[in-house]
Amino acid sequence: MAETTRIGTAGMFLVEGARKFWLRGISYGPFRSNALGHPFPEKEQVERDFGLLRALGANTLRLYHVPPGWLCEVAHAFELRLLVGIPWTQHVRFLDSRESRAGVRQAIRDAASDLRDTPHLLGLLIGNEVPPQVVRWYGRERVERFLGELADVARDAHPEVLVSYASFPMTEYLDLAFCDFVCFNVYLHRELDLRRYLARLQNLAGPRPLVLSEFGADSLREGEEEQARIVSRSAATALELGCAGVIGFSHTDEWHTGGCDIEDWAFGLVTREREPKRAYHALRAVYRSTLPPPPDPAPRVSVVVCAYNAARTLEECLEALRRVRYPDFEVIVVDDGATDGTRAIAERYPEFRLISHENRGLSTARNGGIDAATGDVVAFTDADCAADPDWLTFLVRALVSGEYAGVGGPNLPPPEDHWVAEAVARSPGGPTHVLLTDSEAEHVPGCNMAFWRRHLVEVGCFDPRFRAAGDDVDICWRLQEAGQRIGFAPAALVWHRRRHKVGAYLKQQRGYGHAEGLLSFKHPYRFNALGHSRWLGRIYGGAGSWAGRGRSVIHGGPLGTGLFQTLYEEPAAPWRHLPLTLEWSAAALASIAAGLAGSALGLPLAGLWLAGLAMLGFTAVHCARAALRVDVDGLPRLRSRLLIGALTYLGPLVRALERIRVRLRGLSAGGRVEPVGPRRAARVDLRRRELALAFWNETGIGKEACLRALLDVLQAHRYAVVVDDGWQRWDASIHSGAWVRGESKILVENHGGGKRQVDVALRLRATRLARGVLAGLAGAAALAAWGGQETLLGLLAAATFAAGVLVCQRLHRLGESFRNAVEAAFGSLPLSPLDGRGADGPRAGR
Repeated sequence: MAETTRIGTAGMFLVEGARKFWLRGISYGPFRSNALGHPFPEKEQVERDFGLLRALGANTLRLYHVPPGWLCEVAHAFELRLLVGIPWTQHVRFLDSRESRAGVRQAIRDAASDLRDTPHLLGLLIGNEVPPQVVRWYGRERVERFLGELADVARDAHPEVLVSYASFPMTEYLDLAFCDFVCFNVYLHRELDLRRYLARLQNLAGPRPLVLSEFGADSLREGEEEQARIVSRSAATALELGCAGVIGFSHTDEWHTGGCDIEDWAFGLVTREREPKRAYHALRAVYRSTLPPPPDPAPRVSVVVCAYNAARTLEECLEALRRVRYPDFEVIVVDDGATDGTRAIAERYPEFRLISHENRGLSTARNGGIDAATGDVVAFTDADCAADPDWLTFLVRALVSGEYAGVGGPNLPPPEDHWVAEAVARSPGGPTHVLLTDSEAEHVPGCNMAFWRRHLVEVGCFDPRFRAAGDDVDICWRLQEAGQRIGFAPAALVWHRRRHKVGAYLKQQRGYGHAEGLLSFKHPYRFNALGHSRWLGRIYGGAGSWAGRGRSVIHGGPLGTGLFQTLYEEPAAPWRHLPLTLEWSAAALASIAAGLAGSALGLPLAGLWLAGLAMLGFTAVHCARAALRVDVDGLPRLRSRLLIGALTYLGPLVRALERIRVRLRGLSAGGRVEPVGPRRAARVDLRRRELALAFWNETGIGKEACLRALLDVLQAHRYAVVVDDGWQRWDASIHSGAWVRGESKILVENHGGGKRQVDVALRLRATRLARGVLAGLAGAAALAAWGGQETLLGLLAAATFAAGVLVCQRLHRLGESFRNAVEAAFGSLPLSPLDGRGADGPRAGR
C-alpha cells in the first residue's frame, strides 16, 4: 500500500502535500460494543460500511471513540482518513478536582500516543460541545484555558498531529486560537440561515480552515425527501463558500449513547439494516462533484497585475496564475516603467498579455489594464502575490450573486526564510480588509479585489493621483457613495509577501501615510480631527489589535439558554489608539522638555517631565502587549518580539509624519488669486470676520452652478477645498496653509420668474493648530510672569504677538484671494455685481 501523506494546513484550507484536500466526511458511531469490547460494529460490518462510504465519495471518518488497531487498518485499506474524537466527561463539572483534570489530560495523552503511528490520521478532536451551562458555571476564560492545555498535551504526545475542538453555536464565543483548524457542529435547515452563519464562522476562524464537523437532518421528522434536500444543500453550500470540509451526521440510523440505543432519531444516510436512503444518493452527487463547484454563470474575467520593479516576486505571481482553475479568464501584466528585469520575466509567459509604458503610478497602470480588459469582470492582484488556485472561483461566485459591484478576499503572508522577514510580516500595518458585516466590506485591499467592469467605468475608474497606495480605499468609498456595495469572500485567498526588511516596511508605511494625506482631502468626512481614518466597519488582521477592541460581551439568552450565544464587542473608543499616535508622542516629549526647562529656570514644573515619561512608558507597555499577542513560534522569541514591538510604534509614527507632511503641503499649495478687473466693494463684518458679495441674475441660475464655478477657480490655484458632505454648516471649506481657513456659503434668492440674487459669504477662521500655538505661547508667557522670569516673558510675549500678526496677515490674504476668485468665477456666468450690500442689493442697487 502506498505511503500516506499527512494532512496539513495552508491558510483557510487543508492540504495533502502540495494538493488541496477537501474533507468530505461522515460521522461513524457511536455504537454498542462488539464482541471484543470495542464501541464499534464487528469487523465484517465495518468493512461493508466502509465500502458504502467509499462509494459515497467520502474520504474521512469522524469517530467519537479512539479506534482499535484493526479498525485503523480497515480504514487505511479503504483510503479513509480518521478524525478522532477523544471522549471524556465534558458534560459534567470536570474542573472541580485535580484528579478529574488529570484524568482528562491522561485520556488525551494516551489517545495521541496510541495513534502516533497511524499514518492516515487526519487529526484529533480534544473535546466536543462542552455544554453552555457548564461554560457559564466555570466562566469562559477558565474553560478556554483548560481546552488549550489539552491541545498542548496532544501535541506533546504526537507533534505532527492536527488538533481541533468541536464547538457549536451555543458556545461560539469560545476563543479557539489553539486549534489548527476550526470545527463547528451546525444544524440549520434553511439555506439562507446557513449561508449567513457560515460567513460569520469563517470570519471567526480567520486564517484557519473551517470544517462543518456535523450537519444533517432527521428523516423521522422531516421525511426522507426533505432530509435528502437538507443534507445535500448543506454540504453544497458549505463547500461553495469555501469551507475546508464537511462531515455529515451520520452514516447509519444505528446510534448508541449513554448506555442506550436511540430509537426516536434517524439521522443516518442508511438505515440500521444499511439500506441507502435518498439522502445517501443526494450527498453522493455533492461528494463526487468537482470541488469547489465553479460559479454559474461564469463570466469572463480579466486579471490585471501591475508591476513596477517587481523582478523579485513577479515569477512566483505568474506561476500561481497559471495554476488558477477558472473556466474563462485572461491575465494582463502592466509594466509601469520598471527598470529591473520585470518586463523580461513577463515576456516568458506568452499566454499572458503584456502592456508597457513609462512610469505613471499604480492607479494609471490599473486603468490601463481596465482599458485593455475583455472580461465583464476585472480582478486585481499585485506582483508580490500568489493567488490560490480557486481564487477566482470564490471571488466571482460572490459577484454573480447580484448584490455587489465588487468583491475582495483575504491576503496572508507566506512563510519567509529569515526571522527578520517573518517578524516584519507579523507586524501590524499590512494591507487588510474592513468589514461592515460578515459578508459586506467597507474596504478590500488592492492585492485581492474584483469588480464588474461597468461599475468601475461608471465612477471614472481609479484616481491617478494615487500613485502607490490609497487607490483601493478611494475606489471602494466612491463606489459606496454611488450606492453600490462591496462584498467579501473569505475563501478567495492570495498569499501576499510582506516587506522583507525593516527599511522596506517603514517605506511602505510612509507610502500609506502619503495616501491617507491625499484621501483626507478627497474624503474629509471619513477622517477625524487628528487626520486618522474613521472606518465604519471593523478592521481585520494586524498585531496589536487589543488596543482597538472594546469590552467583550456575551449574549447568552435568558438564563444562558440561547441557541446562538454570540460574542459582541463594544466599539473601540478613540482614546485607545492614542498611545501610538504622533500627537501623543509629541505631547510627551513637549511635557518632558517643558518640565526640564522649568526646573532649570527654577519653576515648579517637575511634574510635567514625570508626566511625559509616564506617557512614553504607557506607549512602551502598549507596544509590548501588542508584541506578546503575536504568535512567534519558530522564531527567536525575544528578538522577534522586540522587533515587532518596535515596529508597532514606528509604523504609525512614520505613517503620521508623512500624512501630516502631505496635508501641510496640500494646505499650503494655494496661490494668491489676483484681481481680474476693477475691485468692487464687499460687505465686511469685522466682528464675525466675514465678508460677502452680491450678484444679480435674470436667467434662473442655480446654487450648484455658482458653487462649481467658484470651486473650479480655487482648485485651479491649488487651494485645498472641502465640500459639504451633508453634515456641515458651510458649503465649502477653503484651506490656506496650516494657520487659516475659510467657511463659504452661497445663498440664491428667488425674486420671481428667472430673477435671482446670489449672495456669497466667507467666514475667516484660524485653524485648531493656530489657536493651539497662540494659546500655548500665551500660557507659557503667563507661567513666566508667575515665576518672575522677565526676560523669558518678554520673548514669549513678542512671539505671541508675532504669531497673532502672522495669523491676521494670512486671514487678510485669504479674504482677498477669495473675493478675487468669486469675481473671476462669477464673471464667467450671467451674473451682474451689486453694490455689496448683501440682501438689500435689489432694492438699494437698482
